[in-house]
Amino acid sequence: MSKLEASELIAFQRIFSEDQSHAEAKCECGRLYFDGYNDYDAEWVKEVESFRKLAKKQPDKYIEIPHAIGVSVIDGKRFVYNCKCGGLKHYKDLIDDNAEKIIEYLRKKSAFLMQQADAINPDKQ
Repeated sequence: MSKLEASELIAFQRIFSEDQSHAEAKCECGRLYFDGYNDYDAEWVKEVESFRKLAKKQPDKYIEIPHAIGVSVIDGKRFVYNCKCGGLKHYKDLIDDNAEKIIEYLRKKSAFLMQQADAINPDKQ
């Protein structure tokens, strides 16, 4: 992935981002990411040890990273930032590949909504 593609994906992630980061998060693909660096509390330290044991057995399913986990939600699905599955990139590519049609649709929808607003409040014209 080029630097341009990576920066576009980061921007896309942020647009669809949840408003908070997480100590752990499960991606739509089933991978569970966990923050193994920050000690949130004593319970979390125990949880991290449990995740580390699972990661030794299933390293592709339980993934430790050294920071809180960012999640984007699109189409009701949760995707962890930079997950190997590329699920979020699929949606970005779908939108990019259909950008002209999407823009046309949004322009028509905007014009329709403006007509409705003008009909409700004709004095604002």
